[in-house]
Amino acid sequence: MKIKILIVLCLTGYNTLAQNEAGAGKERLFSFSPISKDVSIVNGLAFELGHNFKNEKATVVVNGINLEANPLTAVIFLAPGVPKADENASVVVNGLHLSTGGFLGQGSINGLSISAFNVAVKVRGISVTGLFNSGSLMNGIHIAGLNLETGKGYGLFIAPFNNGGQINGLQIGAMNRGEVVSGLQIGLLNIAKKTKGLQIGLWNINNKRSLPFFNW
Repeated sequence: MKIKILIVLCLTGYNTLAQNEAGAGKERLFSFSPISKDVSIVNGLAFELGHNFKNEKATVVVNGINLEANPLTAVIFLAPGVPKADENASVVVNGLHLSTGGFLGQGSINGLSISAFNVAVKVRGISVTGLFNSGSLMNGIHIAGLNLETGKGYGLFIAPFNNGGQINGLQIGAMNRGEVVSGLQIGLLNIAKKTKGLQIGLWNINNKRSLPFFNW
């Protein structure tokens, strides 16, 4: 009986959180891009042809699976640089996010994300990208095929090029860079303006000293 009550309370709290994120609006089990202006929550499956959410001032919450087939993914190679994340997310995915493209600054993800690229406001869970992976706040395990960048990062970060503001955890890559690093950097070149931890690499630089192989 106690377990049933606990489950009900958890589900109620989760639904309240989703309502708060999305605001007032209708709920749907399935939604196809473009999502209706009246829909704020999708409890099930959302399918997108690129991201076309209702407006910049509202938030859509997807609880379940968010699928994206973006025909313009190749255009990202023509971009002059990685875009910056928005201050607030226009879409929040709680669950699984699969995309041939990815968010370009307007999304937040809580769960598992697999995409070609990703620029998100917040990412909590596991994210894997073929190109760049970026978030203002990243918590969990994050992997990128080329470049990984975060403002505040907590967890494991793996990419050829790692760049972060405040890092708490582990960076693994050819080059790792952080403003404030609390944890471990493993790579050919490790750079930290301020470190509370250990650097292991061919050359290691921090505010105290520069040393080969090991630095602290």
